[in-house]
Amino acid sequence: MSCCVYAYPFSATTSSYSLGQSYSIQNAPSDVDYCRWSVVNDGALRLYTTQQNSNTLYRFTYNATSNAFVYDTTPGTISISNAPADADFSRLCMGYDGTNALLFLRSLTFFDIVYKFVFNATQSQYVYAESPDKFIRIVGAPEATNWATLATTYSNGTIGLLAFEQGNVGIYSGGYDATSSCFSFAGASTATPFSASNLATVVQMGAVAGASANTLYLVYDASSDKAMMGITTSASIPATTGGNRLLGYFPLYTNYSNWMSTLPNQNILLSQINLPGSHDSASINKLFVTPYSCQDYSLTDQMKAGIRFLDIRVQILYGSGSNGFEFWTCHGDQTFGIGVNQYQSLSSAFDECQSFLQANPTEALVMSLKIDDNSSLSPADQSGALGALVNEIWKYQQAHAKGSDLFLIEGDMPTLEEAKGKIFLINRVDSTLNFGAPVSWNDNTPGMTLPPVTAPSDGPGTTPSPAYYRSFPVYVQDQYKNPLFYPTANKASCIENAFGKNISNTAVINFWSGLTREVYGVYTHETILNYLGQSEGCSRSVNLGWCLLDYPLWSTMVSCEGTGPNTCVDLIIDSNLGYSKYPNKFKVIMS
Repeated sequence: MSCCVYAYPFSATTSSYSLGQSYSIQNAPSDVDYCRWSVVNDGALRLYTTQQNSNTLYRFTYNATSNAFVYDTTPGTISISNAPADADFSRLCMGYDGTNALLFLRSLTFFDIVYKFVFNATQSQYVYAESPDKFIRIVGAPEATNWATLATTYSNGTIGLLAFEQGNVGIYSGGYDATSSCFSFAGASTATPFSASNLATVVQMGAVAGASANTLYLVYDASSDKAMMGITTSASIPATTGGNRLLGYFPLYTNYSNWMSTLPNQNILLSQINLPGSHDSASINKLFVTPYSCQDYSLTDQMKAGIRFLDIRVQILYGSGSNGFEFWTCHGDQTFGIGVNQYQSLSSAFDECQSFLQANPTEALVMSLKIDDNSSLSPADQSGALGALVNEIWKYQQAHAKGSDLFLIEGDMPTLEEAKGKIFLINRVDSTLNFGAPVSWNDNTPGMTLPPVTAPSDGPGTTPSPAYYRSFPVYVQDQYKNPLFYPTANKASCIENAFGKNISNTAVINFWSGLTREVYGVYTHETILNYLGQSEGCSRSVNLGWCLLDYPLWSTMVSCEGTGPNTCVDLIIDSNLGYSKYPNKFKVIMS
């Protein structure tokens, strides 16, 4: 069975979804695209998918005799007409209002707007602008709403609206308010979705139990190793959050918790692995883009989504911690003493990394440490603060899984096998080995190569030092100040010039984001995807290096023509496998 639908019935006893029955998909056209799909009940239980490389819809109706979703030759293909320019075709959300079959598409311009299309059976089209409420605002959504997982239900004359909570830990429910012509969320988390282990059972063993109402659906395409998920909560009318490409419980993108285990060479140097990374990884604001925030997902969620390079900036304050100092993650210097640059404690960041690696021992992390803010310390206390920071790191040595160290603090580039379950430290604090292999570069460099760092000679009677504090060269591109005119193109050129530099044992640290006017963000997601997508996979660069991005998962909002990646993270990971998932050309058609 190359593609099928799995059902996860909801249990009120356990308040969770458990693996249920599976359904085959029969008579599907050869060019069906299972990456975009939706389930709805408009009197019959139906599965909608799209045609590859187009927005044409295919419809399948459930047949109880064959226990399968069977392709409807009538109406055959269904088109979508008069769609607004910013309609997001990467995700389908079918609906029903008791009379009409509906299609809802999110706006890419306004995250709280959905466009409503009504089915015209005569023309075999879903048509926009045939109803007065053709676009509908969503109000009252909780701040943790995952906007990419909207779904509708219908029961007793009422259209309901559902969405996952970020992190997939619950489901928010709301409904259509006819008085205000908007969707309004109740704001309560009503259920717990299935876990990654449940999904592994599905993929490996198939379904074993019967289906029921209030069911979560999952479409699994074995031929392309893709899974997509949907929800139903109405006893009579199922709904869906179709179109999400994921392999687990993280809703916006593929769960890459164990992607390094798939690399064919487990003894490859870390420098030769293209690592997706996040810039200022702990400067997290889930609500707004601010001058001090660079991320909108927790460190744990970043790692689950595939991030393997963490750029950690440290703030040192006087306090009750180690030797009278406290350590926090931050971004930049403290402003006016009000702490707007401060985020989580450094120890909590280390704890998240430790927990992730214990749960995923096939993985390795690279972490750079840099002090961004010690402005509150007197000059006389600077040295003592660094000593206390060393002690903070050493708390995690010999206290990790199976008695091993959490951090690799050494000057040689480790292999993946040597680094599994550990964090290889890059030292941007000083020029010693105290905080890892030291790396220091010119401010705002468009690209420079740093030679190995030789350790000082040992004096008589001293313990021999290593020959090098850092035995491998490093190429760094960190041009964060960009011109007023064409800043994205300028930054992208620097990024592209860094591709191919991680040859031999050279590590490449390649920052993909920057600023213009020192305030406004410059984001290159779309530009770099287009640059790499203009070539077939066999001709694309496979030497991308360690790639650090602001908001690396923003490109889930990018629609790629053909079977392109949903995120830059998808493509960076796949570059280590010869672009086996994305062998063809692609281009961004909407961002």
